[in-house]
Amino acid sequence: MTERNDWMERANQELEMDAALERTQAIQGLIRDSQQEDVSLQWRSQLNEKLLAAATPVKAKKHWRFGRPMMAGALACSVLLAGFWFNSSSKVLTNPTPSIAAQTVEDQMIQAHLGLEFAANNTTTSGSEPVGQATESPGYEWGAEDLGTL
Repeated sequence: MTERNDWMERANQELEMDAALERTQAIQGLIRDSQQEDVSLQWRSQLNEKLLAAATPVKAKKHWRFGRPMMAGALACSVLLAGFWFNSSSKVLTNPTPSIAAQTVEDQMIQAHLGLEFAANNTTTSGSEPVGQATESPGYEWGAEDLGTL
């Protein structure tokens, strides 16, 4: 019985394949008999014109969204650096003025040291005086009163 069932199955498959072949041949015949139309892109250009007429204008993108804050930050940094530069260069040229109200020996010594330091940093030697030559300063006269306070 299995042989007969196998034979029946094969026969049914062949009949289905013949029917499918007849359908495809019918479709092929219809395609051959139909007129060959030239492909025209006129409909495409008409569609493009309609789309352009209906389209709303697109706003321009803002290209400076991140550029402006970066430029402002760079400007702020440059202003700060310029401020530090001019502030530090102006300190070199200022002369520490001795205080008239300096009454103690320590204050007088500090004022004398600052004056000598300023003079050493901001003076140049003339051509007649050698660079390494030491100049004598009047110094401070120590008295018995000053030595007693130490």
